[in-house]
Amino acid sequence: MEFIKVTEQYQPGIALIQLYRPKELNALNPQLMQEVRDALQEFDKNENVKVIIITGNDQAFAAGADIKQMADKSAIDMQIMDQFSTWDQIRKTKTGADAVQIFDSWAGDLPASLRNKWVVDPLAEMISKLRKLHPDIPVIVFARGAGAAQPAIAEATKAQAISVESELAL
Repeated sequence: MEFIKVTEQYQPGIALIQLYRPKELNALNPQLMQEVRDALQEFDKNENVKVIIITGNDQAFAAGADIKQMADKSAIDMQIMDQFSTWDQIRKTKTGADAVQIFDSWAGDLPASLRNKWVVDPLAEMISKLRKLHPDIPVIVFARGAGAAQPAIAEATKAQAISVESELAL
């Protein structure tokens, strides 16, 4: 695999998938997404894997879609690529989870006036959709840089728990 590093037994029962396109800040291109899908499908079949961690590197988790790779594509080209079918296959991974943690990496970079529109509302929508599929899985929210606003974000999104930065006074 060219764009991810896979460790099946990172720790007992825990598999690790590390996105590995450091020069592109792990921008998600079709090949990387297919590699992630393939690794997830293999781990899904492995009875020894109880947890799958997907991570980035010290610079970024993922920069988002690989815009440079899409820049010269037409709408028809993008439709033919059908990269959303890969996302759909990833979504079908069944390996169990005791909890789900959702990271928002730019909450602290936004002024408070924009936080609901760009952080709270999307997190609440994700959590709502997750609960429809898996009502018993607890959800933890981490809004990087939100500081003292973390509890309010958790309450507004209906998350059961929050993760906080070590700098936050408790």
